[in-house]
Amino acid sequence: MRQVNSFDENIRQINVLLVALSSHEIENIKTALKELGWNFRLISAKEENTIIQQLLNGEYGLFFINAEYLKKHPKVEKTIFYLPMKKRREQLFILIDEDVKTLDNFSAFKKNVNAVVNTKDLPYLSQLLSQIVNSNRTLYRGFQKMIKELEII
Repeated sequence: MRQVNSFDENIRQINVLLVALSSHEIENIKTALKELGWNFRLISAKEENTIIQQLLNGEYGLFFINAEYLKKHPKVEKTIFYLPMKKRREQLFILIDEDVKTLDNFSAFKKNVNAVVNTKDLPYLSQLLSQIVNSNRTLYRGFQKMIKELEII
């Protein structure tokens, strides 16, 4: 039986893993997800081993990661980098960083995430998230089409 991509238009339930975020950042994320009309479940984690287990075994469609935490925990970054391609393409990783420009593609590529959002732009996260999701759909449309046609998933 074919599973549907986490960001398929028909899906309204999404599991979101929050990695080492402040309460202010979490509130901005909740507000944005509500504005988008998504039915979501937030799971917050700070312990490295817990995060790695969630990355490997959890069923999440969206990850928000604190950039400072990632710098101090290279095992987490390495785990993201080595996730299986099929699993990775069904997930969105968003880095929350106070030192980079929002939606800076080079910074996102360098950190192996889908997008970077500056903490100052978190109040505009719903608009940014729509843009990020649409860009991700466009980028992986061919991949998802091939998977569907081959009935791999």
